[in-house]
Amino acid sequence: MINDPLERRRAEQAMVEGGHTFHLDPPKDVQVSVDDRGAVEWVLS
Repeated sequence: MINDPLERRRAEQAMVEGGHTFHLDPPKDVQVSVDDRGAVEWVLS
């Protein structure tokens, strides 16, 4: 998960510039969630 605000901004910028919702395509059994603090979590289902 991305806790550092600067790192998160960099990741968001990379998404915008790349035109993707997410740079890495998570496998089908992985869920990407963003909690209320804006931390990104990958959860194995």
